[in-house]
Amino acid sequence: LRVGSQPYGVSVDPYSNMIYVTNHGDNTLSVINGATNNLVTNVPVGRGPSDVAVDTYTNRVYVANQENASLSVINGTSNKVISNLRVGSQPYGVSVDPYSNTIYVVNKLDETMSIIKSGNARTQVPFRVAYQGLLGSKIPGSENMFTNPAGLEYSSLNNRIYVADINNNRI
Repeated sequence: LRVGSQPYGVSVDPYSNMIYVTNHGDNTLSVINGATNNLVTNVPVGRGPSDVAVDTYTNRVYVANQENASLSVINGTSNKVISNLRVGSQPYGVSVDPYSNTIYVVNKLDETMSIIKSGNARTQVPFRVAYQGLLGSKIPGSENMFTNPAGLEYSSLNNRIYVADINNNRI
């Protein structure tokens, strides 16, 4: 199935059976009907889209755009961008906690995580502060610092965020 230029990130909405693919090369999000495997549309998003996540409760799709430090918010029914939010520098990964309507964005260049709570309220959490398992207790020592966060995933089963740390070869 052909999508846009340089496909990068993929997410599936298990309820609507829609598949979302970020296309880094042409700054679009391909929307695919999973039942028919037909391309529904290509949605223009920010520059350098890298990752995508779906909130199945709100029917919102979130796209992290690396090259303009933004998060595109898309209505999953209309496939239209409804807002673009500023996040940290070079957002690389995005994940959603659908129960609390919280969006997590890992920002690779400034080594932060943007936390967006229902709407536009944003918090920047620096990874330069050492954490046990990211959001647990602080632990002194640089061996516990994230130095190149890239991808992340939220687990609703244990209420944890897992972050891939490239330079330290760990999560």
